[in-house]
Amino acid sequence: MLILMINSPNESTEWADADGDTYGDNLADKFPEDSTEWADADGDNYGDNIADKFPEDSTEWADTDGDNYGDNIADKFPEDATEWADTDGDNYGDNFADKFPPEDATEWADTDGDNYGDNFADKFPPKTTLSGLTQIMTMSVIIVMIIRTMLKNRLLT
Repeated sequence: MLILMINSPNESTEWADADGDTYGDNLADKFPEDSTEWADADGDNYGDNIADKFPEDSTEWADTDGDNYGDNIADKFPEDATEWADTDGDNYGDNFADKFPPEDATEWADTDGDNYGDNFADKFPPKTTLSGLTQIMTMSVIIVMIIRTMLKNRLLT
């Protein structure tokens, strides 16, 4: 269906509007088959009205997580609104997940808060809590070792 342009009677370069968006198909409408789009300022072929979240940046047009960092290049974590950068390339976001963002790609966690990464740098990472039975067994072994040492020393002296 071809709609004649009646909104711009003085515009000699436009005479048709197939999608009825009042932007002429000849020059003005970059998307003559889509009534919701007609402009594309950055030339990325994504309409500025709805489709292009970054109408001034031809390298970005989508933002899945809504963090205002484009999914195409800028956002390293397009599904996570709290993360977008990873300067050390360890796949842990610099904003919250990575405790050592620009410094060290081999470290990202520091559970004991001593500023030494748990992965390799921390020689004393937090100990896991032993169960009650494990603690009793460990103490029993220690006591037996002490008793044996005491007996051995008595026998040797």
